[in-house]
Amino acid sequence: MMKKICTIISLLYFGVTYATIWSVGPAQTFTKPSDVVGLVSNGDTIEIHADTYLGDFCIWSQNSLYFIGVGGYAHLDASGFTIPNQKAIWVIDGDDNVIENIEFSGASVPDKNGAGIRMQGTNLTIKHCYFHDNEDGILAGDNSNSDILIEYSVFSNNGYGDGLSHNMYINHINSFTLQHCYSHNANVGHTVKTRAHNNYILYNRIMDEGSGNASHLIDIPNGGKSFIIGNLVHQGPSATNGSVISYGNEGLTNPNPELYVINNTMVNERNYCYDFVKIASGTAMAKLFNNLFVDTLGSAVDCQITSYTGSLDTVSNILTDDPNVINLSGYDYGLMSSSIAIDAGTDPGFAGTYALLPQYEYLHTADLTLRNTSGAAIDIGAYEYIFPPCPFPMAGFSYSANGLSVVFNDSSIVTGNATYTWDFGDGSALSNQQSYTYSVSGTYNVCLAVTDSCGTDTICQDVVVTDSIAGILTDSERQTINVYPNPVEDVLYFKWVSKTRLVINIYDSMGRLIQCFDLDEEYRVSADKYLEGIYFYRGLEKNGTQVLNGSFVVSR
Repeated sequence: MMKKICTIISLLYFGVTYATIWSVGPAQTFTKPSDVVGLVSNGDTIEIHADTYLGDFCIWSQNSLYFIGVGGYAHLDASGFTIPNQKAIWVIDGDDNVIENIEFSGASVPDKNGAGIRMQGTNLTIKHCYFHDNEDGILAGDNSNSDILIEYSVFSNNGYGDGLSHNMYINHINSFTLQHCYSHNANVGHTVKTRAHNNYILYNRIMDEGSGNASHLIDIPNGGKSFIIGNLVHQGPSATNGSVISYGNEGLTNPNPELYVINNTMVNERNYCYDFVKIASGTAMAKLFNNLFVDTLGSAVDCQITSYTGSLDTVSNILTDDPNVINLSGYDYGLMSSSIAIDAGTDPGFAGTYALLPQYEYLHTADLTLRNTSGAAIDIGAYEYIFPPCPFPMAGFSYSANGLSVVFNDSSIVTGNATYTWDFGDGSALSNQQSYTYSVSGTYNVCLAVTDSCGTDTICQDVVVTDSIAGILTDSERQTINVYPNPVEDVLYFKWVSKTRLVINIYDSMGRLIQCFDLDEEYRVSADKYLEGIYFYRGLEKNGTQVLNGSFVVSR
């Protein structure tokens, strides 16, 4: 029995295969990717060192390969070369492959569809890649079982120029996801074209920009369930089609003809614009929520959101020629504080179990950042305006006593309107009162609570009153301090003319204590260690009584 068990273990051990890492580069044993195309096995990793590989073409038939450029892009340049397979720089016949950090350029073939990648297998992931100056960036064939994911990648200047080749062209597959990518300046063709049954076009920058002359920025010619969420879309003055997005224009042959266009920012600069979103008749559901449509030419063009009259759910969209974004001509569509898009959106809900509320924002170049709602409601468009932090109020006061009568001088620092509540230490509490007369001499613990839109702060100090003012330290004697220069770049001086030692506390704009020191006569603060902004200080006597406060600004 023991012999039989050992035999089985031995067979299992010797049956184990381990994936191989292949290193390709000018200084490696294999100097170009085609050197290993016939050597790799399923599951292997091909590391291609950053360099330019001229006229090197491959057909990969293995499965679960991982290709990665090491030390930068591995640039596969086909410019001026004849592609022997007459399809692409790389033809992917295998399944479940991943391609990362590879640059494809210059692909050209006789049928004018020379691609950086021709996808003929099942399932492909592309990340951090760069496709430019090909007849097609990527061309994927029909495969109803295939899912393609492209993320963090750049597509530029692809297309033969006949309108039949594109920055990317995905045929009839199960699903296509394009997220956090930058696709721009397609040559006459479409910037994004997909015939997939299910499409997820999420948080991308899809643009003509200055010289771009694309047809549609997004073309989904056969419909299907399609989500277009959080994208920046720009149709330039040289665009060759009057509609920015086209859905079902060649027939709704895909299942589930549903279109969800949520929280995008779309800009038109073309003289003849028809629809921002052109939707084919017969679409089962079209939902357009929270989109910021910008027609830069205003009433001279009168570009409409959509002319579709079927089953359409449209809420909280804005069409304007004055969106108040950071830099419209520079394609920076972040909202300014004066934008009408702020807090103007509506929660778009769900499509089945798929949440339509945007989770991310596009971050240039080809990246993402989290989207956090800042305000009463979600903003319209692809970006959320982030309100500046609300500085916590800082209560402060000084006083001058004349016998039993005291005048309180408020020195609080607040944002906007504020309420002031005084507790005079004898059981009396009044709002917005700045003078008070006590009935008898004594020491009273006076407190001031200040409340504004950012919060509440309270400060207390002892106030001494007597019916004879002889021997009482005057308010001016207690408050004399020089803080300079203000604003300050590097060194800030505190000078105190009294012989009484003070404790100085320095706070940032959020009310956080950042420095504390004793002040006898003079103290140097190294402000060069501070970030730019406003800071506040309080001066306290040894018993904790506040005798002064103020602020200074660090500016460079």
